[in-house]
Amino acid sequence: MKIFNLIGKDTKDSLSPYIHNFVFNVLSIKARYEAVSIVSSADLDAVINRLRSGEINGVNVTNPYKIKIIQDIDFLDSPSKDIGAVNCLDLNDINKICGYNTDWIGFQRMFASLKIKLKNKKIKIIGYGGAAHAVKYALTDMGVSEISFYNRKKNGFNILELPETLNDEDLVINATPYHFIEKDSVILGKFKTKKLVWVDLLYTKLSTDKKNKIDKNRYFNGLDMLIHQALESIDIWFRKKLSENVDLNDLKLHLKEVIDA
Repeated sequence: MKIFNLIGKDTKDSLSPYIHNFVFNVLSIKARYEAVSIVSSADLDAVINRLRSGEINGVNVTNPYKIKIIQDIDFLDSPSKDIGAVNCLDLNDINKICGYNTDWIGFQRMFASLKIKLKNKKIKIIGYGGAAHAVKYALTDMGVSEISFYNRKKNGFNILELPETLNDEDLVINATPYHFIEKDSVILGKFKTKKLVWVDLLYTKLSTDKKNKIDKNRYFNGLDMLIHQALESIDIWFRKKLSENVDLNDLKLHLKEVIDA
C-alpha cells in the first residue's frame, strides 16, 4: 500500500485526507493519505528522509513550510521556481526529490468553476506567503497585471490600510489563515456596502449570522481550490491523469457531509 502525507504546523482540521482517501477509494487504489503535524522546521529532514527511502510515496506541504522546504529539494518545476514555494513533493525514478506547486493550478481551476469575472477588477491579495505568491502567479498567467499585496510586513501595503482602500471594482483574495469576513466587523461592513468580490482561500464555514448578512454571489471560499490542487498532486504522484475519473459532484457531497458533521 502506498502512503502519502500532508505536513504542516497544524493539520488536524485539514480536509485533505478526506479528499485523497475518497479518491483512492472510488478508484480502487491501494493507498492511504494521512495528515502529520510538524511543530518545527528542524523536523522536515525526517520527512525528506522518509520520502527518499520510499517509506512514504508523496508529500503535500502546507503552512508554514512551503518556502522553507525548498532547500531540501533536488529539483523544482518551472512554476515553483517562479513562485518560490512548493506544496507537492514526489520522488522520481532516479531517486531525486522533485517539488511542484499545484496551488496555482487549483486557483485557476477554482476561478473557472466558480465563473468569477476578472475583467476590470483591481486585485488585492492579503498575505505574502507561499499561497499568496501562487495566486499572483496564477493571475499573471491569466493576463492580470494590476495586483497589490496587503500584509503586516514591509512588502506591499500595510494590512491596516485595507479597509479604507476597498472599492466596488476590487477583487480581494485572502491568502492568510485569518478569517476577516467572519472576525473583522470593519471589513465585513465594507464588504456589505461595496460591490467588491471577496475570495477566501480558507474553506472554514462562516457562522450562520455572517452567512445571512453577505451577498453569496460576491463571496467565495477556497474549497474548490483545495480540491483541484489535491487532484493535481495525485496526478503527479501516479504519473497519469487519474483526476479525470473523479466525479467532482460526488466528492463535494462527501466533503459537505464531513464539514456538516
